[in-house]
Amino acid sequence: MSDDEQLVTTYLKEINSIPLLTREQETD
Repeated sequence: MSDDEQLVTTYLKEINSIPLLTREQETD
């Protein structure tokens, strides 16, 4: 895996985790 691919994977994981946290805050 290249460095760029690893950065993209990490970025996508971060992006996917943000909406979950935002939804929890909104429903609260």
